[in-house]
Amino acid sequence: MPNAQNPPADLQAFIRDRLRQPGYANGAAFPIVDLARELGLSQTPVREALAHLAGEGLIEERRGLGYFAPTLDRDRLLELHDLQRLYVTTAISALPSLPPAKAAGSLARRLASLPREATPATDDGCAPVDVLCTDIVALAGNGALVIAHRRVTAQIAPARRAEVEAFGSPHALLKSLAQHVDRRDMVGAAEVVSALMAWSVERLATWFADFGSRRESIFWI
Repeated sequence: MPNAQNPPADLQAFIRDRLRQPGYANGAAFPIVDLARELGLSQTPVREALAHLAGEGLIEERRGLGYFAPTLDRDRLLELHDLQRLYVTTAISALPSLPPAKAAGSLARRLASLPREATPATDDGCAPVDVLCTDIVALAGNGALVIAHRRVTAQIAPARRAEVEAFGSPHALLKSLAQHVDRRDMVGAAEVVSALMAWSVERLATWFADFGSRRESIFWI
């Protein structure tokens, strides 16, 4: 629940978290009046938080209608996966300049904390694929890259969680990725990132095949 002492940041975090929750439909509305009443706030900070998140591409603003959760169709999800692969492989290319112990220690700790294959997400609602990719991007030390990857990860999150709940997490690939980075095998690491994205795209294709190849939004499982 947002804190009235710092509503903008807390509201944004609240809405981000809501978008990751199971059962929150693609294209669901964020009524300003209802949100303000639910949170005990005036409409102004709610509107400002929604406008900020719309600027990040995390939610959609429809003129005259308000704000909505994004509608993630096949083409949009493929585009987001391509962007994530680009950002992570760019970060990987910068890792050889880091002290070996820094990358190895950080990724080893993260890998040890990742949930097993049957677990859909970590405690903060993020899928294991995105957790590890976020760590790799952070290690590269490029602030602009971190922000860009964070935005893509947030936009993928609703579909990613449904993906992992339906098909499990590619834990073997995650382990392989961490090991390649630890060994400074950047070519191997980049190949595993491509494999991780291909794993997701394959399951994305399965979803749409199950829906009769319709170019419609993906709903929670």
